[in-house]
Amino acid sequence: MTGFLIFLIATSSTAIVVNAFEWSTTEIHYQFGNLDAPYRGGRDSETHILTFQHASGWEYGDTFIFIDLLHDADNDNFNDDDIYGEIYLNFSLSKILDAKLTYGPINDIGILAGLNMGLDSEVIKYLPGIRAPGMSQVFLF
Repeated sequence: MTGFLIFLIATSSTAIVVNAFEWSTTEIHYQFGNLDAPYRGGRDSETHILTFQHASGWEYGDTFIFIDLLHDADNDNFNDDDIYGEIYLNFSLSKILDAKLTYGPINDIGILAGLNMGLDSEVIKYLPGIRAPGMSQVFLF
C-alpha cells in the first residue's frame, strides 16, 4: 500500500509542478470481457476494467500516465480488485536548454523517468532511460 501512495503522489505532483500544459489529452474508458485467469487452470473470468489515461506536453517535456482499476467475478486472488498504473516523464533537452538538438531523423534527446506499479502483483518498476524521438508525426501519442 505504501508503494501505491508513492505512485499517487508522484502522478499528482506532476500537475502541481507544471504551470500550464502546452497540449493535453485525457480519457476515461471502461472495458468488459472475459480474460484468461492463469491461476485457475486457464479458464477465463468476467473482468471489468476502468482506465484513466492522460498525455500532455509542458514547459520541459511531456508526460504520459494511465491507471487501470480491475475487478473480476472470481475470488481467486488474481485481479479480484486490482490497481495497476504507469507514468512516464520525459525531460526534453531541447526545451530545457532552449536549443535545437537535431541529428538526421532525430529531433530531440530526452531523459525519461518511468514508474510501473501493480498492487495485486506487488511490483514496482523504476524505468530510467533516454528518448530520441524522430521527426515523423506517425508515432505521436
